[in-house]
Amino acid sequence: MSLQGIALPKNWRDTGLIVAISLFACTAAFLLCYLTMPIRNLTAFFLYQQDRWLLLGAMMITLFSSRRIDRHEVAFRPARWLAPAIALALVSLCYAGHYWLLSGYAMSRDEQMALFDASIFESGKLVAPLAAEWVRHASALNTLFMLPVEHPSAWISAYLPMNAVLHAAVGLVADAALTGPLLVGIGAIALHGCIRILWPDKPEASLVALLLYALSGQIVITGMTSYAMTAHLALNLTWLWLFLQRRRMADLGALAVGFVAVGLHQPLFHPLFVAPILMLLLKERNWQRAAFFAVGYLMVCAFWLLWPKWMLALITGPESVMAAHDVDYLTRLIDTVRAGDSARFSNMAANLLRFVSWQHILLIPLVAASLPAIWRGGLPAALAWGVALPICVMLLILPYQGHGFGYRYLSGVTGNLILLAVYGWMELGDRRPIWRMMMRRATVASAVILLPLQAWMAHSFYAPYARVSQKIEKSNTEYVIIGAQDVSFSNDLVINRADVSNRPVRLIAEELNDDLVRHICRTGAAVALVDDHLLADISAYFGKQEQRRAAERNSILAPDLKSAGCHVSVLQ
Repeated sequence: MSLQGIALPKNWRDTGLIVAISLFACTAAFLLCYLTMPIRNLTAFFLYQQDRWLLLGAMMITLFSSRRIDRHEVAFRPARWLAPAIALALVSLCYAGHYWLLSGYAMSRDEQMALFDASIFESGKLVAPLAAEWVRHASALNTLFMLPVEHPSAWISAYLPMNAVLHAAVGLVADAALTGPLLVGIGAIALHGCIRILWPDKPEASLVALLLYALSGQIVITGMTSYAMTAHLALNLTWLWLFLQRRRMADLGALAVGFVAVGLHQPLFHPLFVAPILMLLLKERNWQRAAFFAVGYLMVCAFWLLWPKWMLALITGPESVMAAHDVDYLTRLIDTVRAGDSARFSNMAANLLRFVSWQHILLIPLVAASLPAIWRGGLPAALAWGVALPICVMLLILPYQGHGFGYRYLSGVTGNLILLAVYGWMELGDRRPIWRMMMRRATVASAVILLPLQAWMAHSFYAPYARVSQKIEKSNTEYVIIGAQDVSFSNDLVINRADVSNRPVRLIAEELNDDLVRHICRTGAAVALVDDHLLADISAYFGKQEQRRAAERNSILAPDLKSAGCHVSVLQ
């Protein structure tokens, strides 16, 4: 059938692309929800609970925004102070959001471990010694994501330290909760710096990039947390800004930034970002510069790959029992790959849809417009490879993301996609007026509708756990006992200070034994048992009825504690 007799709007090529991408993502999300209903993990739950509705909202916005496009929209002319103003606004928004939206609470173990390690580093130590009474019972304090040693004489997380070091450094002079917001602001300034180098005579490029950055729910809400992913994004953009300057001192600064970035929490993500960009030096036959970075990163990676073994030596004591396997990253990587994931493709599909749903509506359409620039090679192709590599690697080793806003394993290369989107903007040529109108409308809709909706979703997830944690803190007891399987992620409620000075001390019920019960009850300690009713809001969030697991366990545990001398109460 010929299209000659059909009167298509003049802007159909551009608005049609935007609508088609939005429609495809929305349809894929709803279809995947239907197909993955039997898969009961957090990835499938978030796709069902959050992402499909965000994508549906984005599709409705694109349909509305594509009507009555003015082809004479004038170019954006941002003020010179725009970048620092946006950076300052983001710092303020993320800091306020940490307390207002997320209740000042560290929900996941990744967040908790960053703050746990930071408290140790603030005290001037590399590891926190464990009191003798806890050496044999450390597992009851929750050692998830700790270095795998039974009966350690000290403890520290299994993560690399630099994210915690950043939090500790900020915590020495201000509220440590400012760390994430400050990093979001640094990322905005570094992004602006990259744009100024790549398009020095195109001020409109900076505005487009900053709008895509500031209206990304993944960037903004992750910046309210202590996740390392905010630091990955800020440091990667800072590294690229320095690298693009092509000066010796800037290269030295880039390598220093790379040292911190590799050591943030896992050594994998930053090398996947820099490798495609450094390959450009080989293509340019810039052997001296390539050798500098090659030798530099070889030393950096060797240092951080040895870090876990150094820490292992500091936490082992005379009663310690070493893990059955080694703690180096190569061994852990091989073990992870061997474990496999039967739902790897559906998980990764959901991850990518989740990423799209937490970005500015026009990010992916503009990246699609950059395909000619990517095809021509150079920096656009390297940036694209920097996005493809983490997807492929994580599909192989860890398709299941777990907690996070958007797809956090792409957080560090979100800057790549924003820069590619600007390349796409430049590819538009005389079609740019159509996209300017779409950018105005989509930005307003994102700011007024999507970002507040994402904020509400984040609050709804964090608030039930924060309320339970606050009630535990106010229990006026010496110990609180929580079951690891009472509700989803109830083991994450077992948070203790590195020196175990917190009261109440939180213990995992499944890790209690007769020896520990006798120890805590020998002085008639007050012990609270968490009841199902206290956890009901968490069950409700996941669409489940109030469980009876805690009540069944407490009926057995309470008499044992009382007979050992404890004063037992039930926390409801």
